[in-house]
Amino acid sequence: MASPLLVPVCLLTNQMGLSDLQALQTHVAGLIGGLAAAEPVAIKAGEIVLVGQNTYAHVGRPELGTFNVVSVATEEEKLLTQNQLRQEVIKMAANENKAYKAAWRKLVMQKYSGVVENVFGILEDCYSPLRTKSSNPDGWKAARELGGRQTLKWQTFKLRVIQYLQNEGSFGNEKDGFNDFEDTAGGCDEIAWDAACHLLEHPDWTPK
Repeated sequence: MASPLLVPVCLLTNQMGLSDLQALQTHVAGLIGGLAAAEPVAIKAGEIVLVGQNTYAHVGRPELGTFNVVSVATEEEKLLTQNQLRQEVIKMAANENKAYKAAWRKLVMQKYSGVVENVFGILEDCYSPLRTKSSNPDGWKAARELGGRQTLKWQTFKLRVIQYLQNEGSFGNEKDGFNDFEDTAGGCDEIAWDAACHLLEHPDWTPK
C-alpha cells in the first residue's frame, strides 16, 4: 500500500524519463523523515506529489521547487452542532438561581421549537436586512464582516443575540413564565432585530 504522505493530486502535461522518475522517487523518499519502513511508491510522470505536511513537489519540474498548501477546514466543519449550541445557551444561566436554571434548560431543550431554533430562525430572516445600509444604517458594515450564513462568526453572533436577550430579561423568568420566541405575533422578531442591531453597533458588549 502506498504511503499516505505521497498522494498524487493532479496531472501535469510534462513527461519525464524512467531514470528521472527513479531519481525523483529517491529524492522524495529522502524528504520524508521518519518513514524508513514506508513501502516504495510508484510515481508517474506529470504528477504533483505530497512530500511532507502540506508540502507538494512537481514531478519532473525541480526548478519549481516545493510549495505549501494551507489545510483549511470547510466552514461547515467548524460550525457547532445543534446540541453544542443548546449547551452554550444553557450555560448562559450559570449565575441564576436553581429554579431559573431548571426552567431555562427546559426552554432550551424543547424538541424542534426551543429558544435556539426560534431565535436563530428569526435572525436568519434578518440576515439580508442586517447587511443592507438602508435598513441597518449604523450596523450594516459590521454585519457584513460576519461572513456568510454558514460561518462560525454568524453562528456565534446569533448566540450573542440570545445571550443579550437573556441578559435583558426578554425571555421572561421562572416565576412569570418564559417566552420561547416561537410566536412572532407578540413582537419577538422586532425584539430580536433590535438586539442584533445593538450588538452590531456595540461589539464590546458583555453580559452583566
